[in-house]
Amino acid sequence: MRAPRRRVALRTALTLFVLLSVVSTALLIHLSWSFTAHKNVVDVAGQLNGQIADSIGGKLGDIQRNAQATHEAVRSIFIQGAITPQDEGKREFIFLALLQAQPELSWIAFGWPTGEFFGAEKVSEDLVQMVEVVWNPLLHQAKRRTDRYQPEPGEPRFIDRSFDPSTYNVQDQKWYREAMHSDSTVWTQTTGFPGRQQPGINFSGKLFLYGRFIGVIDVTIELGRLSRFLAGLHVGQTGTVAIIDSAGNIIASPDPAQREAEEAGKMRRLDAVDPKQSPLLAVAAGALAANGALLSAHKSTTPVPLPPYRAADGAVYFVTFSPVDFPLGWKIVTVIPEKDFLANIDRNTERLLWLLAAFTVAMILAAILLADWLLGRPLIRIARELRHIEGFRLDRISRVASPLRELDDLSAAMMQMAQGLTSFQKYLPTELVRTLVSQGIEAKPGGHQQSLTVLFADLAGFTSLSERLGADVVPLLTRYLSGASDAIARESGTIDKFIGD
Repeated sequence: MRAPRRRVALRTALTLFVLLSVVSTALLIHLSWSFTAHKNVVDVAGQLNGQIADSIGGKLGDIQRNAQATHEAVRSIFIQGAITPQDEGKREFIFLALLQAQPELSWIAFGWPTGEFFGAEKVSEDLVQMVEVVWNPLLHQAKRRTDRYQPEPGEPRFIDRSFDPSTYNVQDQKWYREAMHSDSTVWTQTTGFPGRQQPGINFSGKLFLYGRFIGVIDVTIELGRLSRFLAGLHVGQTGTVAIIDSAGNIIASPDPAQREAEEAGKMRRLDAVDPKQSPLLAVAAGALAANGALLSAHKSTTPVPLPPYRAADGAVYFVTFSPVDFPLGWKIVTVIPEKDFLANIDRNTERLLWLLAAFTVAMILAAILLADWLLGRPLIRIARELRHIEGFRLDRISRVASPLRELDDLSAAMMQMAQGLTSFQKYLPTELVRTLVSQGIEAKPGGHQQSLTVLFADLAGFTSLSERLGADVVPLLTRYLSGASDAIARESGTIDKFIGD
């Protein structure tokens, strides 16, 4: 025997339908918003990384042009005979003036074949110094003279002078050796000058006067200046940027540990940074290692946005690798945490979810109330009226008005059906019909044997009465038949027929 099917109340069905519709719509809106927001985040991150790479590339281009222009200015001054490399007073004045005119530069220096050295250094915005190393060939010893000045409008103010022993020989320096082995100017990376072991980049070239080699002119930019420039860039809210060379050494970075390494005259490798000390640089190293094949196949200078990188802590980062058009083959790496972009989006999403939840609840309540008023209540009343018809209680049926045309038409049809059934009460006993309907008995030809009590009733003298009264006999007959019919109906009797004149 098959189990009966479970039935759901109309109000419950309407509530579930409305709830499902509103929640599905809200979920679809949220998913669409979330997908669009994340796609926009990726696009914005790419644009921001591109802007940062362009800014750094522009800065390096300025440094390159300024270094070349300063080198050419010094060379021209010497070649034109305005001063000689041995003219100490004028040499210091020229070097200092050029150094102050170029804020990006750290050193302007000159090295002699004897191993001696002279340079003007910008230590800070408030301090410049002249450094000279003179070798004694007999004693094989060198002495370093350091004159310190405080820059002031017009002429710098002398602070003090000091002398110290030195082992600095310009012939041992990479920038000097590279220039000596080249027929043109060269770029090199070095680790400092006398008394100051700061890593930097050097632009150097040989100086010839009247066909005779005199020495090497050098212009230097300490890498700490690049790091300070990078520290001023806005890389998201908590992101970072670094410049690395082809060997994976960190050239410049706003990372605090980088400043310590620069002060110690050391270079750090990107793949060897401490994740606890430099977490974002460690992320950059991991992203570059994970996409090594992609980067090795990239030959142009256009930025390469790497796929979003998920670190060990589960956070997602946007990493961009940008080759730079610079002689030393540098690359720019930017790292921006996804949360920098999603923080506001998440807050807005959370706010939107609360608003959407409130709106959803309000819409559900409004829809439920509206559906109940328009559909639920009228259908329930119509179902109740149909049960009256089912029970043949036609006198209890009433019209159910509804603003919906279909329900209003259904109620009108139900009333017409009830009126039509009422006329059958004149010919069929009401209780008999109720019994047939309640017991599900179909009225069809046939039957069965049963003991019945049959009553035949007659009106004595009806023929002569009708002849005498004519049409006036109808009211009299109606009174009789109504009373007799009511009496029979009270006893659950069935009137088979009325016959007569």
